[in-house]
Amino acid sequence: MSLTVLGASHADVSVAQLEQLNLGMPKLASALCGELADEDARAAIDGVVVLATCNRVEIYLDAARFHDAVSVATATLARLCGLPSSEVGELLQLRVGEDVAAHLFAVASGLESMVVGDESISGQVGQALQNSHEIGATTPRLHRLFQTALRTARRVAADTRLGASGRSVVQVALDVVEAQAAPIAGAHVLLVGTGSFARVALGALRRRGVASISVFSSSGRADAFAQSQEIAAVPSDGLVAALAAADLVVCCSGSTGSLIDAAQLLEARGDRALPPIVDLALTPDVAYDVHQLPGAFVVDLDVVGRNAPPEHAGTVTAARALVDAAVTKFQEDAAARTLDPAVVALRDHVTQMLTREVARVRERGDSEQAAEIEHALRRLTSSLLHLPTVRARELAKSGDHADYVAALQTLFGIEVPESLRGS
Repeated sequence: MSLTVLGASHADVSVAQLEQLNLGMPKLASALCGELADEDARAAIDGVVVLATCNRVEIYLDAARFHDAVSVATATLARLCGLPSSEVGELLQLRVGEDVAAHLFAVASGLESMVVGDESISGQVGQALQNSHEIGATTPRLHRLFQTALRTARRVAADTRLGASGRSVVQVALDVVEAQAAPIAGAHVLLVGTGSFARVALGALRRRGVASISVFSSSGRADAFAQSQEIAAVPSDGLVAALAAADLVVCCSGSTGSLIDAAQLLEARGDRALPPIVDLALTPDVAYDVHQLPGAFVVDLDVVGRNAPPEHAGTVTAARALVDAAVTKFQEDAAARTLDPAVVALRDHVTQMLTREVARVRERGDSEQAAEIEHALRRLTSSLLHLPTVRARELAKSGDHADYVAALQTLFGIEVPESLRGS
């Protein structure tokens, strides 16, 4: 079994290619390891976590059969997003083993974001793990990987100034609006979308003095989101009216098609100027024809990329040092667990012997004496098993545990998993 990630980001491919790949992401986890998974996927893949943000798509796999898992994941994504499997394979970068942890820890800490230090990414990583849990698609190894990534991100945020300025894709987009179009404080904003990224956008707007906000959702979640965030909900048939009233539109819905087109804006605004529009959805919420309208001002991911501030070299170096240390610790802990099945087998063997001896005493009818003997034996076995357990961890870290496994088989006749024999 191996941890594997297939992914593409703004650093590897164009925004248009990311948009195409993103079309397949919503159903991918279920197709690989959920209720929709076929026999090939179930045999090759034990678990999956799918991470899709405004500038990356990534598939984290706990692979039972490495080559089959990669092939199945690539083919499934290709089918869901409507591309040839060969083309998807060329777009996705493959990382295996230690590189998986190094990559995810850096991603969660904001080091690989379009805006370095992006404050929103760790929340999206956490949500990806939660989504996998909800459909039963995660595994203990994936859970440890993602939880350690989130702890690392918190450590980076606390110990460096990487995210001290609160920079994010949203913040950069709003900076562009204020610098080139109109002030934001006091504006009435239409928010399109209700996911985790919409909550990040809402927080950024409020920090800039925006109090009047309404939300529209094509998925019907506007009422619940509006109630939880104490803002106004736009009815499902009220988008044109909401566009007419907006001073600024911020889109981050994550839908699979455009929600706002030129015809809607012209109907809503008439002869009035168009509002500035921020479109941060990986699959754009704003149709291409909007960009062609006279007076249109649209800030999309390409604009954000051109305006992202440069990172401070010293801060990034400090953050990467923390990430490197976390990766080393994660790998050491993972190695130390290699012999856990053998240790469990040894403990089970000893426990069974103890149980048999106590049962013999109880058969003689002396329950008080049996309790004393059981207590003494448990203390003795705990003491005796301590050193073999510690030694197993040491040998696992060094990768030199074949003799340990052989000793268990020779001395106690304990059967251990095939994967540990002759390692």
